[in-house]
Amino acid sequence: MAAQEQEIILKYLNKIRTDIIDDLHSKGISKGDLGLKVNASDNTVTSYDYLYFLVHGRKPGKQPPTESILAWIQKKVLQPEGKITFEQLAFLIARKIGKMGTDIYQGKRPGVALEEIIKDNQIMLSKDITKYYKDTIKKLFDDKIKPAFNSLN
Repeated sequence: MAAQEQEIILKYLNKIRTDIIDDLHSKGISKGDLGLKVNASDNTVTSYDYLYFLVHGRKPGKQPPTESILAWIQKKVLQPEGKITFEQLAFLIARKIGKMGTDIYQGKRPGVALEEIIKDNQIMLSKDITKYYKDTIKKLFDDKIKPAFNSLN
């Protein structure tokens, strides 16, 4: 893959990452980036396992790992009230999710609009790719084909 093609793809993936983070912030889901990273070596956006749950929610039945909830509490900068510790708060939240599911799953709040974010950014990607190949073909024509025809005259 050419360097310019790589740049276009990385620009697209970084914009998706930024838009997901903005959506998380606007919906009060998180104040951090939740570990979303763009991986240039294989052109992917990676995250921890819970991006799926931020889009669809988590159904009841299984308690999520307390460590994940604890990390979320710290990123959201929640403060436990009274004598409760961060670990106890994380356990209580995880237990509630295990019993009732998340607010996103219950429909009480919207999840991350991942599908819309990707669709919106596909337009940008399409324009950038079209411009890149149009410029590449024009340069090829100007550098190779046009001089070949001019030499025939």
